[in-house]
Amino acid sequence: MVSLARLRTPLLVMLLALAGTLSTASAQMVGEHDLRMPDHLTGFWKKWWDAKENGDTDEMNEIVRGNREGAEEALDLILDDLSQQEVEVLHHEARTLAWTLDDVTRNERYISRVRLVLEMPMKDRVRRYRARRNLWDAIDLENDAKERRAVESWIAAERAYNAVQEEFESLGDYEQAMLCLSRCEQIEKSRDRPWERSQYLKQVVAMGEKLPFRESLVSEAQQALDALKSMGVDPDAPKPESLKDEEEEAGVSGGFGLEAFAEGSEWQEFPLEREAPKKGISGVALPTVYPDDQFQLWPMTWINGEGPDKFDIWRTYHLAPWGKQWTLTRPGMFEFGLDSDSDGEVDVEFSTSNTPSRIEVPGPDGQTLPLMVCTLADRELMFGVETNYAPNAEGTRLRFWIASWMEGKVLGDVWKLYDLNMDGTYGAPLENFDDIRTWYDQDGNVSFWEPDGVLVGRSKKAAPLSAIMELDDGFFRVRPAPDGTSVSVREMDVATGHVKVDYDIGKAPDFLLARAVDEEFQGVIFDILPSRRGGTVELPAGEYQICLGTVSTGKKTSKDLVRIYTGKSEPFKVLAGVTTSLEFGAPYTLTFKTSREGDESVLNPLSIRVFGRGGEEYAMFFDDPLQPDVSVRDQKGTSVVKGDTLLRTGIEQWQNGGADIDKILWFPHEYRIDTPRGSTFEFKLEQKKHSLLGGPFESDWIQ
Repeated sequence: MVSLARLRTPLLVMLLALAGTLSTASAQMVGEHDLRMPDHLTGFWKKWWDAKENGDTDEMNEIVRGNREGAEEALDLILDDLSQQEVEVLHHEARTLAWTLDDVTRNERYISRVRLVLEMPMKDRVRRYRARRNLWDAIDLENDAKERRAVESWIAAERAYNAVQEEFESLGDYEQAMLCLSRCEQIEKSRDRPWERSQYLKQVVAMGEKLPFRESLVSEAQQALDALKSMGVDPDAPKPESLKDEEEEAGVSGGFGLEAFAEGSEWQEFPLEREAPKKGISGVALPTVYPDDQFQLWPMTWINGEGPDKFDIWRTYHLAPWGKQWTLTRPGMFEFGLDSDSDGEVDVEFSTSNTPSRIEVPGPDGQTLPLMVCTLADRELMFGVETNYAPNAEGTRLRFWIASWMEGKVLGDVWKLYDLNMDGTYGAPLENFDDIRTWYDQDGNVSFWEPDGVLVGRSKKAAPLSAIMELDDGFFRVRPAPDGTSVSVREMDVATGHVKVDYDIGKAPDFLLARAVDEEFQGVIFDILPSRRGGTVELPAGEYQICLGTVSTGKKTSKDLVRIYTGKSEPFKVLAGVTTSLEFGAPYTLTFKTSREGDESVLNPLSIRVFGRGGEEYAMFFDDPLQPDVSVRDQKGTSVVKGDTLLRTGIEQWQNGGADIDKILWFPHEYRIDTPRGSTFEFKLEQKKHSLLGGPFESDWIQ
């Protein structure tokens, strides 16, 4: 069989090529879709399409009867399309083909499959599509096991099937879940393990009762189960002690959790000391959303007038290395004072400009923390606009960034620890619930986790500082002291699997972090972006979720950057000995909010949010904001506006931005349209391509 990864064959382009009778409206609706029919199905589809257009039911049945496998594959491809993007014209095509298949097979299997998918919310359709991709990966593993006949190969395939089966069952797709169980039963038959076979056969029989149609696998499973019983196999008895444990038999070692230490290993502690170059850190690829060379993207704090105000107030958590939040004052336009111990006295004074400079913030017991600070000036170029964020009498934005790291030799290599989430301590990643600029929505606000970082040896790219890290000799438990003055490590014997990332993004991401969500794996976070495209990354077995990433190009003040957040992405499982495939990037889905103001309908551009095919969210486009085309239709579906490009926000709109002045440049300008009283309009956004992310982007029709 061929992997769906190689059969990524959405078919709307072929539909349009073959369907000369499609209406102009339909053609416009799907014309930008990038799907096409695979070569081996074009002959079947042309015949089927012609018969359908002629309304020849007998001919439709005959064509499907002569190529039933092709018909079912075409149906599944349509459903895969609809699992990634809602295209109304395909609903009819799916139902029509399903009805014909059921007419030929005298069953209700295919229309039940179509109804199941069409009734799912889009997030569950995406999950089903991903599960189908993983199913074909499991089939590839099974085919590999048939060739190798090695125990570990059989187990890898079976684990993959079990993981996919759980996902299908959670979605209510019992047909596909039963297929996975049946494949596992066949694996156990090949391995001549009758008791294990009986367990899968029991599940097939039980699951068959949940199907709304007849399934031959159920009767076949019952017959096989009865035959095993007649041979003395008791499927209801506990697993016989004589049967070897699967893990043992496969030679797969390793435990689970943070305490899965290698036999005989001991904790080793290594001292670290602070390094603070005068110009701060530079030239290191770090897993952070704050580029060290682009101070316009540094975190910032606001001070009203002369203050005092709390320092670092615009983030979910605050820089407080000695347990107390700092206080900022401003005795002069460009002069500042910082109280770092909350005693009401200024501990360090400094002045700023639009060239970053380093300050030393004193703490208790003679400790100091170096920081880079700056303020922007007049006529700074951002988003193509000459802005003026220079300090004024009303207040100012002070930008800041770390200026040091903790360094020492660990296991023979030089380690450098970076406090990237700027909480003043080294260790666990921290969760953010707002980025200040993305639309705040209590029902689905942005969520992302920021880790600390560590550069090991001669690596060119720092890794997230994780509770478990992969080093040259395997996986190690890593435990830094909160103040970074030491780090302790201990070798682990942990079960592992692999992750393979398939992304369709204009520029390759800088990093893509996944955080372990298991309770027993707190603080575990990995960059799952492989060193070469198409490769895999080894991770401890467990459950993970995307938590942070960036896509960028350029350097210093010419750098463009887009963040990647958790968004609507679902957790994924990494099973021991199994490769899990993930998909990210295009096609992208847009969401937004509209409102009615008097006789106008208003599309609020600040509410635009972007989600990739894996559910991940893309946010804070700097400094190339989206400029989608907007189309408008009335309640009858009549086009009112077609493809009117949203404009970039200009200097005049920015100057009048009011409370939104810090957001408005990150999004296109608002869009208004006259709306007669008593009528309603729907809006749709589309964009073919973005300089960093590629494309396409598309929204549903939204009122």
